[in-house]
Amino acid sequence: MTTTTEQETTNERLARLEATVEALVREVSDLKQDVRTYFIALLTLMITMWVTLMVAIIMRT
Repeated sequence: MTTTTEQETTNERLARLEATVEALVREVSDLKQDVRTYFIALLTLMITMWVTLMVAIIMRT
């Protein structure tokens, strides 16, 4: 059997663990949003580059 003190200690540890997990979930969510933003910016840049290149090739011939 566990005593009241052991249960309180276990509950405190569980509360800290839950808070840590919630913080990690928020951090991963923020990182995911950053990656998505950078991906869209990079994709836009690449599309612009390829369109410019194709127009230059077409205009040259």
